[in-house]
Amino acid sequence: MKAVVVEIKNNKAAVLSDDGRVVAMKNNNYEIGQVILMKNSMLQITKRIAVFAASAAAFVILGTGAWAYATPYTYVSVDVNPSIEYTVNRFDRVLSVKAVNDDGEEILQEISLEDLENQTIEAAIRKTLVQITAAGYFAGTTEGGLVIATASKNEDKADELAVTLQEVTEEEILEANEEVIVESYSVGLARVEEAKKLGVTPGKLNLVEKLQASTADPTTINIEEWLTKPVKEIMKATKDNRNAPSVSDSDNSVKEEQKDQEKADKAKEREEQKLQKEEEKASDKAAKSEEKIKAKEEKTKEKIQNTQEKALEKDEDAREKVKKSNENSHDKEKNDKNKDKDKNNSEQSKSEKTIDGSDEDKIIDDSDETDESQDDDSSKGKKEKNR
Repeated sequence: MKAVVVEIKNNKAAVLSDDGRVVAMKNNNYEIGQVILMKNSMLQITKRIAVFAASAAAFVILGTGAWAYATPYTYVSVDVNPSIEYTVNRFDRVLSVKAVNDDGEEILQEISLEDLENQTIEAAIRKTLVQITAAGYFAGTTEGGLVIATASKNEDKADELAVTLQEVTEEEILEANEEVIVESYSVGLARVEEAKKLGVTPGKLNLVEKLQASTADPTTINIEEWLTKPVKEIMKATKDNRNAPSVSDSDNSVKEEQKDQEKADKAKEREEQKLQKEEEKASDKAAKSEEKIKAKEEKTKEKIQNTQEKALEKDEDAREKVKKSNENSHDKEKNDKNKDKDKNNSEQSKSEKTIDGSDEDKIIDDSDETDESQDDDSSKGKKEKNR
């Protein structure tokens, strides 16, 4: 079963199914107005909570999005000879499409309503124009005519939509290489109700009233008769009447031109404000992007600096270890030299002691020999004396 996304909150989406149920489900990057297919498993679950989902409590849980989506907010009509009206919500999504005359019915029979409903009004108008062009309503020697009327609970919204749809229509007509006069304007909701009572669109009613105002004698215009005629015939008759305008016609023409100029100025002002907002938004986005880039660069720079500092600390530790190892090796070598020196000194000392002992013994021997010699000399002296 198909359903349309009517509200999105964080990771949840509220969808409105074909059978009128409002279902909460996981948001898989949906957009408001997007048409999705619901799985059978989801349908089985939602059947159990259908009563609850339709209650006011469900709207408290899901928010007011479903109600806002399903509530008509804007009215749009298109007249060529086929007359078609669209009911649109506040999100510019088409809720319903209806033919106002037989020609309109034939056009809608060639278009699947699924291709129009829940689409943006711009997309729906484009698809409708493609079919109207294919049906040959703009063909022939007489210049074609098309009228668009918009009405909304918000007058500014209606004015803005009228300008947008005229641009969309002119683009589509240009691509089809057709010559068509396009008129698009906003009307009040009261005008919509008045046109409905006559069984026509407000756009066509306005067009016929313009025709009536363009004649020297308005009573010659049978409104009901002209409401059944194609737009291009009404436009042509109005143009012919204005070729020889009366004083009243001139006044009306001036008033219409002034009104059209005011609308154009208002539309231009809205467009400028829109462009200004878009520029500000783009500027803010660029600034935020630049800030992110700078923050990323700073982070990368800091990371590189930390890495370099760690590398320097590591190198310093390595040098310290090498230095310490060299000092230990030097101390060991010095100790070994000192040990060798002490050992040599010890051996030398022993050698000197040995030598000293030998000399002493020799001196003693020499002394003994001297004493013995002296004794011999003494003995000899005594003997000689005795003699």
